[in-house]
Amino acid sequence: MALTPSEKQIVRKEFDSFMKKCLRNELRDIEKFQKSIKENEVTRADVNLLVIDIHNDGISLPDFVVEGLPILIENDDLLRALKKLKEKDRVLVLLIHFLGYKPKEVAQKYEVCEKTIYNWNKKIIGFLRKTMEDKT
Repeated sequence: MALTPSEKQIVRKEFDSFMKKCLRNELRDIEKFQKSIKENEVTRADVNLLVIDIHNDGISLPDFVVEGLPILIENDDLLRALKKLKEKDRVLVLLIHFLGYKPKEVAQKYEVCEKTIYNWNKKIIGFLRKTMEDKT
């Protein structure tokens, strides 16, 4: 049965619409796949950050990396509390208490006075203490 020119045009438009829909879905799937690969991708820099744990005979990724230095947090409550902090506050605490920076050095890094660093540190430590106590 032969189609009229207007029916052919309708069929053509329906086919075009169907193909566009298929291509959009395929593109969405490809982007989703690429995103999942990127999220799970391990770069060479990540491999350099692997920490060999000689006590547990294992290899693990650090919990945080500050100034290119890996930091492992063994206390789960402290780790949860640190993750609740803003990035700036977390870096400040890690620099002072885990990497051994002096408050004066941190003050220079943040371009504030040393007293401000002491006040920030006191506030952050109080938050960490409260967060860890609330959990238990």
